[in-house]
Amino acid sequence: MRPEKQHRGVKKRPVNYCDPQVFFSAERSALSWNRTAITLMAFGFTIERFGFFMQLQQHAADSPMPKETTTMSYWVGLVFILLGALFSSLAAWQFRSIVNTMDTSELPRGYQIHMPFFVNLIVAIIAAAMAFFLLGTFVHDITNGTSSPPA
Repeated sequence: MRPEKQHRGVKKRPVNYCDPQVFFSAERSALSWNRTAITLMAFGFTIERFGFFMQLQQHAADSPMPKETTTMSYWVGLVFILLGALFSSLAAWQFRSIVNTMDTSELPRGYQIHMPFFVNLIVAIIAAAMAFFLLGTFVHDITNGTSSPPA
C-alpha cells in the first residue's frame, strides 16, 4: 500500500481540526439575507406609504384620482413586506439547520452562535407585525368608507 501523496502547498490537518470559516460563512450568509429582508421591508413600506401620500394629494387638490392607484400601491407594498418576513424566516431556518449539522468541536468556543438566528427571527416578527398593522389600517379605512376596497 502506497503512502498518501501530499499535494504541493497543502498541509494535512489533524483529525480534530476546527475550521471556524464554515461557521462564520454561514453567519455571513444569514446576516446578508437579513439585510436583504430589511431592504425589501423598507421598500414595501415606502411603496405603501406612497399610495397614502397620493391619496392625501388627491384630497388636497380636490381632483379625482383612480382609487385603484392607491389600492395597488397598498397591495404591492404589503407583498414586499411579507417577502421580507419570508426571507428572514428562511434565513433563520437555514442558519439553524447548518449549525445543527456541525459538531460542537467545529463551533467557536465562547461565541454566541445563535445570535444570527434570533436576529433573523426578530426581523421576521417585526415584518409580520408591520404587515398586520397595515392590513388592519386598510380594513379600518374600508369599514369607515375612507378608502375603496381592493379591485
